[in-house]
Amino acid sequence: MSAKAKKAFENLLRGVEDLINSGRWAEYLRFQAKFYNYSFNNTILILMQCPHASRVAGFNTWKQLGRYVKKGEKAIKILAPLTYKKMVEDEKGNREEKTVIRGFRVVNVFDISQTEGEEQPEICTPLAGDSEDAAILFAALKEVIEIDISEEEIPGSAHGYYDLGNDRIALEIKNALNHKAKTLVHEYVHAMLDGKSSNLQQSRKEAEIVAESVAYIVSHYFGLDTSSYSFGYVAAWSGADPKEILKKGELIQRTAGKIIEQVEEMVKKLKQAA
Repeated sequence: MSAKAKKAFENLLRGVEDLINSGRWAEYLRFQAKFYNYSFNNTILILMQCPHASRVAGFNTWKQLGRYVKKGEKAIKILAPLTYKKMVEDEKGNREEKTVIRGFRVVNVFDISQTEGEEQPEICTPLAGDSEDAAILFAALKEVIEIDISEEEIPGSAHGYYDLGNDRIALEIKNALNHKAKTLVHEYVHAMLDGKSSNLQQSRKEAEIVAESVAYIVSHYFGLDTSSYSFGYVAAWSGADPKEILKKGELIQRTAGKIIEQVEEMVKKLKQAA
């Protein structure tokens, strides 16, 4: 990986740390505390039923947050464990009470796009503007990405999503080109690492940390500054712990390097033709 891309990774870590020390972070955490980190299997269930899902919770949790499920919305079905307490004896004869899973039940949850009410605290500022660097990066990505890419109106606050069931990428049509280019990198990472042809199993948290970190590095490499959005996004999914980013550092840098290699020659051709 080039020195320029490695420098971008270091910038990302510093930016996340600075945001965590800001006042906006505490406000965001109070809201975020109401959400759960879903298992890999439940993440797949959520994304198969609602590919643009970004924040998912039960009916009563949304009510506590001052938001209400809109009439006629269809629930997302996930699995919740059925547990009971059991006394377990170890090899030394010591007994202790443990929680044991005896099965699962189906529960209903809803994405924030299916609710209305009080606004959620934001730590990410959507990117504005239609820069030349974004235009070239966006065009180059569309040339090298082999799955379908569509631009459409997406419900709620999601800027894009990778549709696992249909193996395609959707982008919010109303977004500025700067944000659209960054999002395309992000969703391309999901297609590469979390798609049907991948054997990598990541939690939702890990997948989002990797995807947005790569999006920042690739965008930065080609002259597009996404820090006002990427720093907050990565901070949120890492749980205010830069070590979570470092844990995935090798995968982040390897994936960013691969995309840069795929795109760089096409970017050069497009610049020469401009």
